Amino acid sequence: MVRKLKLLFSSFLIFLVPGSALAELNVALLDLERAVFETSRGEKFIGRLGDDLSPQRAEAENLAKEIRKLQEEYRVNEAVMGQKQKLDIERRIADLTTDLQAIQQKFQRERQLRMNDFAQDMLPRAREVIDDLIEIEGYDMVMLRSAQAQIFYYVNPRHDITRKVTERLNDAE
Repeated sequence: MVRKLKLLFSSFLIFLVPGSALAELNVALLDLERAVFETSRGEKFIGRLGDDLSPQRAEAENLAKEIRKLQEEYRVNEAVMGQKQKLDIERRIADLTTDLQAIQQKFQRERQLRMNDFAQDMLPRAREVIDDLIEIEGYDMVMLRSAQAQIFYYVNPRHDITRKVTERLNDAE
């Protein structure tokens, strides 16, 4: 939260700087998460993660198929089913739906934990790369952009250094 407030405050400072001084600022935009996960190491990690979690994904898909099959059976045979049969199918669908939601939550939690671990592992090197770019390119300000907090209405793509960070992280491997 504090980080978001600092980012928001720094973006408002831009509007307070006189126009002539703003023209002299060398500003860059960085999507750090994208820079890290688009590296060759990040792409390999994502591939391995998909492979590792494929059993959970397959289990979820099988449950979803079973739910659809029961729903179809219920829809087709509803008129000829007794009340007990209807209740049994409804309960079975509810139980399977609960199981599916639990598997999906476990899958998402595991995926997020592993992605966070990978990002934390890459962060020290990314900081070095960003610091080097700041020095080499002479940036006065580097603003972070993320999928969770989009606070800029428009930023000219020429100010986006995400690709440069990704390339330098790849070179460091």
